[in-house]
Amino acid sequence: MVVLAGGTSLSGPDIFLSYNREDAARAKQFADALAAEGFGVWWDATLRSGENYDEVTEAALIEARAVVVLWSAKSVVSRWVRAEATEAERAGKLVPAMIEDCKRPIMFELKQSAELSHWKGNRKDFAWLAFVEDLHRHVGKSGDQAEDAPVPNPAATPPKSDWRRLWPSVAILLVVLLGAVIAWTQFGRDTSGAPGSVEIMVLSFTPAGNDPREAAIANGITDELIVRLRHIPELRVVSGVGSGLASVSADHRIDGSVRLNGDEIRLSPRLLDSSGNVLWSDNFERQVDDLFQVQERIASAVASTLSVSLDVGIESRDYGGTSNPEAYANYFKGRVARWTGDPGRFSYLERAVALDPNYIKAWAELAYANGLALYADNSWEEADQYLKRMDQASTKALELNPNLWVGQQARAWYAIATDDFTSADEQIRLADKQDKGIDPDMRLTQALAAFQFGRYHKSAELRQSLATIDPIYGDDPERISDLLSLRQFDAAIAEYDRLMKIKPGGAAGYSPFVFWALLLKGETAKAKEFAIQKKLPPPMQSAPNFRYDPETFPNLPLAELRKWAERKFKSSGRNQLLSSSFFASQMGDQELALSYLRVAFEHKGIGWNQYIWHPALAPLRKTPEFAKWIEERGLAAAWRKSGEWSDYCKPVSETEITCT
Repeated sequence: MVVLAGGTSLSGPDIFLSYNREDAARAKQFADALAAEGFGVWWDATLRSGENYDEVTEAALIEARAVVVLWSAKSVVSRWVRAEATEAERAGKLVPAMIEDCKRPIMFELKQSAELSHWKGNRKDFAWLAFVEDLHRHVGKSGDQAEDAPVPNPAATPPKSDWRRLWPSVAILLVVLLGAVIAWTQFGRDTSGAPGSVEIMVLSFTPAGNDPREAAIANGITDELIVRLRHIPELRVVSGVGSGLASVSADHRIDGSVRLNGDEIRLSPRLLDSSGNVLWSDNFERQVDDLFQVQERIASAVASTLSVSLDVGIESRDYGGTSNPEAYANYFKGRVARWTGDPGRFSYLERAVALDPNYIKAWAELAYANGLALYADNSWEEADQYLKRMDQASTKALELNPNLWVGQQARAWYAIATDDFTSADEQIRLADKQDKGIDPDMRLTQALAAFQFGRYHKSAELRQSLATIDPIYGDDPERISDLLSLRQFDAAIAEYDRLMKIKPGGAAGYSPFVFWALLLKGETAKAKEFAIQKKLPPPMQSAPNFRYDPETFPNLPLAELRKWAERKFKSSGRNQLLSSSFFASQMGDQELALSYLRVAFEHKGIGWNQYIWHPALAPLRKTPEFAKWIEERGLAAAWRKSGEWSDYCKPVSETEITCT
């Protein structure tokens, strides 16, 4: 018999909490929050007077379904904590969490630990939600059993920064704001779609504490929200800045408060009716690493939420969206999972289209999810199934409305995945004609498609135009890749350095591009030093004397290389094989470089054609064998039909091309 948090007695707790006594305050925070999530929690603070400590503790440890170990500088040197963690690991029920930066015992370094050193008790924090979801899997409970349970989350803690990887942080806010949407819909709405048919007033967000930065942040969020809502033509947005409640007459009003505590920001948005009744309110917290970005993303999430609620703007049904808030929440979580690798991405998107079978954007996203799954460690049969589902979902997106860019782009990407470049190019052009200049997603997808055809100048222009639609896209680290491919090496390095200062988590993934920029501009020693410092792949660390390796970079004839690649990667491995082609070309072995290219694109994938135009392959592109291979792939046929050629290849006759 053990005693759980809250005083309940039963045999076999859900969770045994292991910690060092000097972390007792933090442990209580965890115990209370886990109990509120619906778990039965045992920790030694619940021991009754007279009970034998060792016996009761050991019984609880054995009977618990999961053991949460709180790693800290104190607990990592505690014999008790280490012993409890060892027993839990042996039993397959260890769920560790980092509550401060420390070096874990070496035997636990390979065990993934939840990063919760920043967590202060907020049960809507993304990392906390992921941790709780992991515990549910261990304990075998449904999240529905939790008291005041949070909305389900994508089960992965997001890397910091990088505009694409910031989706998870925004998603939590968005799911919270969907509560406001649901409340709103209960009070009626005008969805006539006429310009200015829906009135909404944005009142000033107000500072709630004593930090002098709060006023500036509050004003920034208010201004940004007004700007974004005014981009929705169906809304009549009234600024209530400086207005008192007594003077406000709009049907719908938004306000909120801002509080700073060190580097943590808490926002408390509210939705009110014309009488001042609060229809919905909530709190959420974020780390303030970039105030402007925080402001923009909060405003963006609010605007998207209202777009769904009122069926106006780029998330409305007219633009391929939905008016069903629950469908939108699942769609959004599916998009988040695109970047986090959450295996639940398919179930989120399938739920979205089940709730709204006419949800075009959700069908398109389901197609992309299946396409990206081609890069997993699949058999050839599994890869074919993903392609089949990609075909079905993209076809549905197009059939629902052939006059929207969403379905055209989804079909274009399926065509790219199956190497039908002529069809892909035709559909990209149709999507271009349907661009109304208000949806940044449309421009981004078109920029990525231009990449595939070697149209880097066009891709760069499209990417630059994104920021004019939505400033959030102004710091996209993919621009580093653009600049490298345009051989603007100094600019690529400068952009990397700039982004590393403001969003290091996102820019860090572009370190290989900086390596190539340094190497190709002749700074060999710096390139090698950079590769070693950033722990880039071994061939880069040996630059410029790249070396063959029988395990990762073999020098084999084409037939043997095909067999090796199938053993190594099954149906995937396209990106790894492409990297090897860069090394071979730089070593002067253009025959081997082309062999790696051939094998790379015989393996399944939804793109990566952009790396055919990587500057490291410039020596290969000058060979007639490369031009012949491009003809075989069907890219030249697509260029001829459209008349829009790659930046790197041009026709010399009706049947021949030359590349640089």
